[in-house]
Amino acid sequence: MPRKPTERTPAEQLKIKTKTCQRMQKEVSAYESEVLLNTSKLNTMISSSSDPYDIKAFKAVLAESVMMVPDSKGRLGKVVEDLRVFVETQGGVEGVKESEWWGVAMEILGEGETVEKKEETNVEGLEDGEAF
Repeated sequence: MPRKPTERTPAEQLKIKTKTCQRMQKEVSAYESEVLLNTSKLNTMISSSSDPYDIKAFKAVLAESVMMVPDSKGRLGKVVEDLRVFVETQGGVEGVKESEWWGVAMEILGEGETVEKKEETNVEGLEDGEAF
Protein backbone atom coordinates (compact mmCIF):
# COMPACT_ATOMS: atom_id res chain seq x y z
CA MET A 1 0.00 0.00 0.00
CA PRO A 2 1.56 3.33 -1.01
CA ARG A 3 2.42 5.83 1.66
CA LYS A 4 0.45 9.01 1.86
CA PRO A 5 2.55 12.03 0.99
CA THR A 6 3.27 13.97 4.13
CA GLU A 7 3.41 17.71 4.31
CA ARG A 8 6.84 18.77 5.45
CA THR A 9 7.38 21.85 7.53
CA PRO A 10 9.63 24.51 6.02
CA ALA A 11 12.32 23.63 8.60
CA GLU A 12 12.21 19.98 7.47
CA GLN A 13 12.37 21.05 3.83
CA LEU A 14 15.43 23.19 4.65
CA LYS A 15 17.12 20.19 6.26
CA ILE A 16 16.40 17.98 3.24
CA LYS A 17 17.61 20.55 0.73
CA THR A 18 20.73 21.31 2.77
CA LYS A 19 21.64 17.63 3.14
CA THR A 20 21.09 17.15 -0.59
CA CYS A 21 23.58 19.95 -1.28
CA GLN A 22 26.09 18.41 1.13
CA ARG A 23 25.73 15.02 -0.56
CA MET A 24 26.25 16.57 -4.01
CA GLN A 25 29.33 18.48 -2.79
CA LYS A 26 30.75 15.20 -1.52
CA GLU A 27 30.00 13.54 -4.87
CA VAL A 28 31.78 16.29 -6.85
CA SER A 29 34.78 16.04 -4.56
CA ALA A 30 34.85 12.25 -4.91
CA TYR A 31 34.80 12.40 -8.72
CA GLU A 32 37.53 15.05 -8.80
CA SER A 33 39.79 12.99 -6.53
CA GLU A 34 38.98 9.87 -8.56
CA VAL A 35 40.14 11.64 -11.73
CA LEU A 36 43.42 12.63 -10.07
CA LEU A 37 43.99 9.13 -8.73
CA ASN A 38 43.14 7.45 -12.04
CA THR A 39 45.36 9.88 -13.97
CA SER A 40 48.24 8.98 -11.68
CA LYS A 41 47.55 5.25 -12.11
CA LEU A 42 47.37 5.62 -15.89
CA ASN A 43 50.68 7.48 -16.00
CA THR A 44 52.23 4.72 -13.90
CA MET A 45 50.83 2.07 -16.24
CA ILE A 46 52.19 3.89 -19.29
CA SER A 47 55.63 4.45 -17.77
CA SER A 48 55.91 0.81 -16.68
CA SER A 49 54.96 -0.38 -20.20
CA SER A 50 51.88 -2.28 -19.09
CA ASP A 51 49.81 -4.32 -21.51
CA PRO A 52 48.35 -2.01 -24.21
CA TYR A 53 44.90 -3.53 -23.73
CA ASP A 54 45.00 -2.73 -19.99
CA ILE A 55 46.07 0.84 -20.75
CA LYS A 56 43.25 1.22 -23.29
CA ALA A 57 40.70 -0.15 -20.82
CA PHE A 58 41.96 2.12 -18.05
CA LYS A 59 41.78 5.14 -20.38
CA ALA A 60 38.07 4.33 -20.80
CA VAL A 61 37.67 4.24 -17.01
CA LEU A 62 39.44 7.59 -16.72
CA ALA A 63 37.33 9.10 -19.50
CA GLU A 64 34.16 8.09 -17.67
CA SER A 65 35.40 9.67 -14.45
CA VAL A 66 36.33 12.87 -16.28
CA MET A 67 32.88 12.95 -17.88
CA MET A 68 31.18 12.70 -14.49
CA VAL A 69 32.85 15.81 -13.03
CA PRO A 70 30.92 18.41 -15.07
CA ASP A 71 27.76 16.31 -14.80
CA SER A 72 27.93 16.22 -11.01
CA LYS A 73 28.88 19.93 -10.88
CA GLY A 74 25.79 20.70 -12.95
CA ARG A 75 23.59 18.72 -10.58
CA LEU A 76 25.24 20.47 -7.63
CA GLY A 77 24.48 23.83 -9.23
CA LYS A 78 20.81 22.87 -9.59
CA VAL A 79 20.39 21.79 -5.97
CA VAL A 80 22.26 24.87 -4.70
CA GLU A 81 19.97 27.07 -6.79
CA ASP A 82 16.96 25.19 -5.40
CA LEU A 83 18.26 25.85 -1.88
CA ARG A 84 18.84 29.53 -2.71
CA VAL A 85 15.27 29.94 -3.99
CA PHE A 86 13.91 28.15 -0.94
CA VAL A 87 15.88 30.39 1.43
CA GLU A 88 14.71 33.52 -0.40
CA THR A 89 11.05 32.48 -0.39
CA GLN A 90 10.80 30.65 2.94
CA GLY A 91 13.43 32.47 5.01
CA GLY A 92 10.82 34.54 6.78
CA VAL A 93 8.64 31.60 7.76
CA GLU A 94 8.61 30.88 11.47
CA GLY A 95 11.09 28.21 12.51
CA VAL A 96 13.25 28.30 9.39
CA LYS A 97 15.94 30.73 10.54
CA GLU A 98 15.88 29.16 14.00
CA SER A 99 16.57 25.73 12.51
CA GLU A 100 19.99 24.19 13.12
CA TRP A 101 20.27 23.82 9.33
CA TRP A 102 19.97 27.56 8.60
CA GLY A 103 23.66 28.20 9.29
CA VAL A 104 24.71 25.20 7.22
CA ALA A 105 22.53 26.40 4.34
CA MET A 106 24.09 29.87 4.52
CA GLU A 107 27.58 28.33 4.40
CA ILE A 108 26.65 26.27 1.35
CA LEU A 109 25.18 29.29 -0.41
CA GLY A 110 28.32 31.30 0.40
CA GLU A 111 30.52 28.53 -1.02
CA GLY A 112 28.33 28.34 -4.12
CA GLU A 113 28.95 32.02 -4.81
CA THR A 114 32.72 31.65 -4.48
CA VAL A 115 32.73 28.58 -6.74
CA GLU A 116 30.76 30.45 -9.40
CA LYS A 117 33.20 33.36 -9.22
CA LYS A 118 36.24 31.05 -9.43
CA GLU A 119 34.94 29.31 -12.54
CA GLU A 120 34.41 32.51 -14.53
CA THR A 121 37.12 33.11 -17.08
CA ASN A 122 38.30 36.66 -17.53
CA VAL A 123 38.43 37.35 -21.25
CA GLU A 124 38.93 41.10 -21.03
CA GLY A 125 41.88 42.35 -23.01
CA LEU A 126 41.96 39.37 -25.38
CA GLU A 127 41.88 39.97 -29.10
CA ASP A 128 39.27 38.22 -31.25
CA GLY A 129 40.35 34.64 -31.82
CA GLU A 130 43.09 34.79 -29.17
CA ALA A 131 43.25 31.81 -26.84
CA PHE A 132 42.89 32.37 -23.11
